[in-house]
Amino acid sequence: MDKRKPTRQRRRLLRDERGSILVEFALVGPFFLMLMLGIIELGIMLFAQTVLDGAARVAARAIRTGQVQSNANPQVAFQNALCAGLGSTIPCASVVYDVETFGTFAAVTPPKNNGSGQFVDNSGNPITAQFVPGAPGSIVMVRVVYQRQFISGYARQYRGYQSTNGQVLSSTVVFQNEP
Repeated sequence: MDKRKPTRQRRRLLRDERGSILVEFALVGPFFLMLMLGIIELGIMLFAQTVLDGAARVAARAIRTGQVQSNANPQVAFQNALCAGLGSTIPCASVVYDVETFGTFAAVTPPKNNGSGQFVDNSGNPITAQFVPGAPGSIVMVRVVYQRQFISGYARQYRGYQSTNGQVLSSTVVFQNEP
């Protein structure tokens, strides 16, 4: 009888399914949670990019139609239009912009990129550029940059960012001012 007792206990233990869900979740759960976190992080980043694009277009339209240039302080008028487009989604103080004027569309230079984004110094922090809205008929390029912080360290590490500066989002609008 002593020989059968351990065998019966082993059979009973092998047939017992209690705790199997916990073991399966322990194996699959971390990957699922990382996937969900990545999807949420990407969704928030794409939403912020869409808001930034819309705000850049609204502010660029104010320059294009001459509303900014006719103001007593054109740069403040541009900032107000830009901040109104950002709403409460993106803090206006963390957005950097550059407004340049060119003679022709062919002379427009692409945004400068040092590997981590445009309008950033060697540390990855946004820097302010220039504001020249131009005259009627001028070719103008408006660039708006926002450095978005990641929610989690996982997303920052997965995207290859070693610093805590975050993801640089930018929007560029090129147009000719109305006469």
